[in-house]
Amino acid sequence: MAFDLSLHHFTRRFILVLGDEGAVLVHVVRGGVRNAWFVPADSEEGPEAFSEFFATDRAATLFVEVDTIEQLYREETLPKANILDHAKVLARRLSIAFPSEELRAAVPLKGKDKASRKYLFTALPLSPWLKRWAALIEKLPNPTIAFCLLPIESQAMVRELAPTPGSAKAGDRHWRMLVTLQVTGGFRQIVELNDQLILTRMTQRSAEDVEPADLAASIEREFKSSISYLKRLGFQDSDPFDLVILIGADSHEAVRARAFDTSSLTVLTPFEAGQRLGFKRSADPESPYSDVLHALWLSRKMAMPLRLATPTIQRQFYLAQTRRFAPITVGALTLAQLMYAGSVGQEIWDSMDLRANRQTDLSSVRQQHERQLGELKKLPVSIEEMRATFQANAALDKRALALGPIWSGLDRALGAEARLLRYNVEVEGEKPGDAPAAGRPARPQPPRPGTPAAAPADGPPHKLGLTAEFSSAIGQPALALDQARALASRLTAALPGYKIEIGRLPVSVLPGQTFTGSQGGASREEQRRQASADYLVRKGNP
Repeated sequence: MAFDLSLHHFTRRFILVLGDEGAVLVHVVRGGVRNAWFVPADSEEGPEAFSEFFATDRAATLFVEVDTIEQLYREETLPKANILDHAKVLARRLSIAFPSEELRAAVPLKGKDKASRKYLFTALPLSPWLKRWAALIEKLPNPTIAFCLLPIESQAMVRELAPTPGSAKAGDRHWRMLVTLQVTGGFRQIVELNDQLILTRMTQRSAEDVEPADLAASIEREFKSSISYLKRLGFQDSDPFDLVILIGADSHEAVRARAFDTSSLTVLTPFEAGQRLGFKRSADPESPYSDVLHALWLSRKMAMPLRLATPTIQRQFYLAQTRRFAPITVGALTLAQLMYAGSVGQEIWDSMDLRANRQTDLSSVRQQHERQLGELKKLPVSIEEMRATFQANAALDKRALALGPIWSGLDRALGAEARLLRYNVEVEGEKPGDAPAAGRPARPQPPRPGTPAAAPADGPPHKLGLTAEFSSAIGQPALALDQARALASRLTAALPGYKIEIGRLPVSVLPGQTFTGSQGGASREEQRRQASADYLVRKGNP
């Protein structure tokens, strides 16, 4: 005779299954169901109806398994962090992912790359129905493990019920789906890919007196809806797919008759499924509901389930765990301190080793620098002069003025009547200076500190001083005056956007067109001066 010595046979637990339609409380003692109670969501007593049942076993641990429609899931990858900072990083990323939810937790995901830290982030919105239960749980004397989510805790059940249990081989894509009906909610679909939760859906259950054919058609319709979504996640018709449906015996034939395009189809009652899983009593033989089966499956787990807790429940849990495992906690803290001290010591050692390597590298770089300086000193031009030249060139390029359009306009305006004697260019307020040679403009100087760094699209503000001579009007002041004024008009037309000012006319003009100045007996030089005029061409506000 074989004896099962599993640890769950020595525990006493309350498993509270909460759904949108009600709650089921299962009292599990030594791996079997001692009693089970149900309260609908519209009951006047509500959660308080279970208070007396908890009082029957105050030492039993309480697990709360939630199977509501509104559950939030999100896959995230965490950055690498120190082992002591990992929990802080995880908590911060959870708060960013679900900022408005109080109940949130994370499940590590298995992957081929062990260095990657992938997690399934979960959150449970607190509906008014769940808040009433949370208020009751916070007052109970029973040690409460906190809330957990049914899809996550019951995910592995399908591997035991499907005809091909176990992990998929490397490179395979093996899909499995478990469909169960709960009296606390409705039909729950749990889909996994290669033993990892990939999708879960909840649909409301039909009326109690629905025909088996209609129930089977509803299950098929929801199955096809899930398949269409799974195809967006990479599912292909050729992939292995095991489907397990737990439903009442009167609906088995109708369900098997539907068109489920899967590798295998397993249809069982919750009672039959419980027997396969090793539970003597998980439901009535004719019952279609799997609430008690899910509760028993959770009670068998020795590892801590996913925990979502309110601050009060969290404090109560930590206090109970501290009282129970105080010696282990002290030992663990001591070990953590030693690990932290070792980590700090290793970091210090690595820093010292890095510093020594950097000093060696610095010495090598300095020697190379000295060699390069010696080679630079042998050049015909010093490096300081080269650097100054490059800096000046960069400054000049930054303040460069495109004079091509200006010279083209001046050429059109001068025509055959006038010629350019001299000019000077001033850019952004720099001191003016005559051009060194006719036709070669003075280059702008590098900008001084405090001057604007950027220039308009058509160049920085600037001005040109021009002196034009009218050769055909030498000795004819009246003609020179007319040509000077005509040149001003032509400059205005040839240089749009520029402001043209006449600085000096060939001769002074008084009211009544009376010419003044030396005329008849003037020297040749004076006559040439009287046949020239000065102009100021402005752009911007130099």
